[in-house]
Amino acid sequence: MNDSEYAARWRTLAAQLRELERTAGIGDAASNLRDNTPLRSDSAHEFRGDGTSGEDPADSSPFPLDAALRRELRALYFSVSHLALRKTLIAKQRELELFERTGRRIRLEDTRRHLESIRRRPSEGWWIAAIVGATLVIVGYWLFAVAGAIAACVAALFVGNGIEQAARRRFEQAVAFAEEDSSAAAVAAATADESRDLFSERESATGQADRVLEGADDLSARIL
Repeated sequence: MNDSEYAARWRTLAAQLRELERTAGIGDAASNLRDNTPLRSDSAHEFRGDGTSGEDPADSSPFPLDAALRRELRALYFSVSHLALRKTLIAKQRELELFERTGRRIRLEDTRRHLESIRRRPSEGWWIAAIVGATLVIVGYWLFAVAGAIAACVAALFVGNGIEQAARRRFEQAVAFAEEDSSAAAVAAATADESRDLFSERESATGQADRVLEGADDLSARIL
């Protein structure tokens, strides 16, 4: 799954969740909660009016929701009186969270493979320099015989060295970019794995609040 496919699927899930929130009558309240959090500009949980995020979710990193926002969102979802709709809402939220985590892991694996492929890539500088050098010698000899060939050999040394150095710089730059991308993907994946689900699997099945999970949120709030 590439970034475009991930972004398209994320937007679909986000739009579905937003539509369910509207149907349940909590759309505006949920949007206000998400919009008021200081993490909204970086989080894949930010929704616009059309159910999309303000930036490409493939490039954004998921952050754990703070305890206060978790409590408010959970209370908002559990305030939906229609049990079946409440269960559907919770299930969709869990589906989106799982998709985000899975997407981060896949992206991490992709960036690592890309980095390794660049590191194993053979240098292109030497054979380009060889072709250019041979061409200069042939042209020099064709134009000025032996003297031209000798002059072309000297020129080929300088030109070839420049070509090889430029290729080396491009290689080092490509490796640096790939390493930076891989490091960012690793941080995003680790953050996503460490974050707790907003709702438990049991809550998705029953539609009823899990007191153990709520107790954990209250403890986190007191610690923070």
